Amino acid sequence: MTLGSGGSSVVVPRNFRLLEELERGEKGIGDGTVSYGMDDGDDIYMRSWTGTIIGPHNTVHEGRIYQLKLFCDKDYPEKPPSVRFHSRINMTCVNHETGLVDPKKFGLIANWQREYTMEDIPTQLKKEMAAPQNRKLVQPPEEQTGECPEKKASPITSLLNGMLTTCKYHHTITVEKVADNRDDDYDDDDDDDDDDDGPLSSISHLWIDHLKNN
Repeated sequence: MTLGSGGSSVVVPRNFRLLEELERGEKGIGDGTVSYGMDDGDDIYMRSWTGTIIGPHNTVHEGRIYQLKLFCDKDYPEKPPSVRFHSRINMTCVNHETGLVDPKKFGLIANWQREYTMEDIPTQLKKEMAAPQNRKLVQPPEEQTGECPEKKASPITSLLNGMLTTCKYHHTITVEKVADNRDDDYDDDDDDDDDDDGPLSSISHLWIDHLKNN
């Protein structure tokens, strides 16, 4: 909100306000332990946002990285955005099952004012993590990614699988089809044919060699 001539107040339109907040978020906040930005750059209504919090020192949250989802409805900033932890966390103001921040238990949202911004939300949540009621709460295990432990893929298998998945939009093939034509592909010195096969053919050859040797 800004002051106009004669002391009259001028309300900044919602989207202009959000553009200002987006620009500020892109420049970075403080020491970098808190950040936010657009979740969907194609959303002209600028409704979906994300936030990141690095847990404060000397708490159970230290070293953990928490992801937030914020949703600004059409009545923002008159009303606060909804806030949900995408990462698992144990806090008194957060629903353990859904990750939603309870507006009644989080003072900033409970007492929301139009002057508050998106930046204030992750900043204040970080302070809440360090509050006496939250700093020592037992936390759920950090989310793990990767293969099932009883059958973990080797690094080369994971690499080739990822490369094949990335290139599949160029051609639709099966490993069996490539195996049948493998000798012909290796003997073919025509540059045009190599260009037609693209990266997927070479990757598939590597994949077949790997399967035969393992």
